[in-house]
Amino acid sequence: MKSTLSLVLTLSLTVSASRLVAQERPPSFLLSDQPAAGPLRTLEMREAVRLAADQLSEPIASDWSRVRELATGIAITVTIRGGTAGRRSFVAADGSALTVLNLGDPLLPPGVRRLLVDLASDHAEFLAGAKTGGTFLLDDHVRLTPDGLFMAGRRIVDLGVVETIARSDVAEITRFATTNREQAAAAAIAGALVGFLAGFHVGAGLAMSPCHGSCTTNEWLMGFSFAGFPIGGAWVGYHALAHKAQAVVYRAP
Repeated sequence: MKSTLSLVLTLSLTVSASRLVAQERPPSFLLSDQPAAGPLRTLEMREAVRLAADQLSEPIASDWSRVRELATGIAITVTIRGGTAGRRSFVAADGSALTVLNLGDPLLPPGVRRLLVDLASDHAEFLAGAKTGGTFLLDDHVRLTPDGLFMAGRRIVDLGVVETIARSDVAEITRFATTNREQAAAAAIAGALVGFLAGFHVGAGLAMSPCHGSCTTNEWLMGFSFAGFPIGGAWVGYHALAHKAQAVVYRAP
């Protein structure tokens, strides 16, 4: 009797729970009561999915923290609101502004350009500090001041190459990035393997060849074959498949 009563009670609770779930379930889940989707309905659903995807991706591109995480000295393209895009070298960024190097002047000597890029990569804080009034002694004869970069007392470049752009003025920031790293890495491994086999074949041939008085040349060529061929093969394999394209770092919302 007790077992029968328990069974009846269990069935009653199960049916009640099922009805409660069905009542609380949103109408969109009751597919059996909905009419079949026609062509117009299908287009509307696709458009809704596309808009949802755009809304999901927008917070990523509009995240300013991605700009602050850029490596100093990296080449970027900055588009100003209502203006044109220009190549710059990244120096620093905070919550309100972006500091970059503008090295587009064709009259800028290549040596000075390299010095500024190295300075942005290794001591970006010096450029940002000089822009706000600081003075830095880089070498015995090289000084960085708010008036420019001086070498042996002679100014070689004006500090106008260091630009500060307000965050509100930035429309977009992009940079070149390798888009297929996995395929390029696989090609590099394959190239290294081919290079090792080729180097082993050449090195074995050199080991069996007569030295003709001195084996120094053969030994040098053997070392180059065993080490240089795999490195060269990896380099060729990677760059054969590596594809660089403009990747969006930031896009203003």
